[in-house]
Amino acid sequence: MPWQSAAANANTSQRGAALSGKIYMLVPNRTSIRWELADVPEVNKAAKKYAPNMQVVLLNADNDASKQVNQVDTAISQGAKAIILASVDATLAGGMLKKIKDAGIPVVSYEHDAYGGPLDYLVTFDARKTGEIGGKWIAEELGKMPKGVRVARLYGSKGTYWGEQIKSGQDQYILPLVQSGQINVVAEDYVEYWAPATAQKTAEQFLTRFGDKIDAFIASNESTAGGAIAALMSRNLAGKIPVYGGQDATVPELQYVMLGYQKNAIAKYYAIQADAAVKLVIAAVTKTDPPAGLVNDQFDNEFMKVPAARLPAVNITIDNVGDVVKAGMWTWDDLCKGPAANTKTCKERR
Repeated sequence: MPWQSAAANANTSQRGAALSGKIYMLVPNRTSIRWELADVPEVNKAAKKYAPNMQVVLLNADNDASKQVNQVDTAISQGAKAIILASVDATLAGGMLKKIKDAGIPVVSYEHDAYGGPLDYLVTFDARKTGEIGGKWIAEELGKMPKGVRVARLYGSKGTYWGEQIKSGQDQYILPLVQSGQINVVAEDYVEYWAPATAQKTAEQFLTRFGDKIDAFIASNESTAGGAIAALMSRNLAGKIPVYGGQDATVPELQYVMLGYQKNAIAKYYAIQADAAVKLVIAAVTKTDPPAGLVNDQFDNEFMKVPAARLPAVNITIDNVGDVVKAGMWTWDDLCKGPAANTKTCKERR
């Protein structure tokens, strides 16, 4: 990627060296462990690399859109130099964006879209393509099973951009199998806020209602997949009924892959996203162009056409789980703990 070249990094560092102040990073929840465990530390690393005199301040909204509004007010009142915003509810972000703009503070939308107000940039993994990557592999695997395989599907939060786009991307490959009779969707539902507890409760209801009529689960991310696995564990079915379609490739999710409870996960390399976000922040604050090739799309947020950096995701299975280590996302020490330490994958790394 040219925007990660030595020349691009040196240019960003030159611009960032003179900057000081605080970058406020507003994340939506603790439901997904990626935000505080991965994204924020990686943004901190990138900020220290390119703008060492800038400090990253974390504010977590705990799935409360009104709390995030108050956090925007806090960031503004405390003199934020820039804001990285992962919105709780993209459709309710307009008021926040206008406040930030009126305060003269650059804002980069991170992973989650934000509608109805001015944005400097969006940096995200391509939601639709993320769903397609997982959906294609899942369809290939289900296509190897006897005709009529019965599946239960757990979608993301209804009406959210990521929830709908992941579903749409998966559907591109799943629905033809439904139409051909290769698979039969016996149960499906959305999981509000992608909450693991809600996913587990929904999966338990599916299992109570359909029992041995479920051959596999298809989930939308690590928390919905984890909820399904928790429900299966409670019935001693984990590893017997496969779970497909994770996303984010967190440590617990990858451990489930190694244990055989989950068949795949989608890795979105946080370090790459954090690197891009900080480069966009520096470009916005210094009013200069971002590195060539970083901005590769536009996002219509119903207020403006936002310059967007859409990043590639990777499907992870037991066959290539080591790729996340090679990419620097996690280490084998991170992954090979608890029950996962005794898996074949971890034993081979000793």
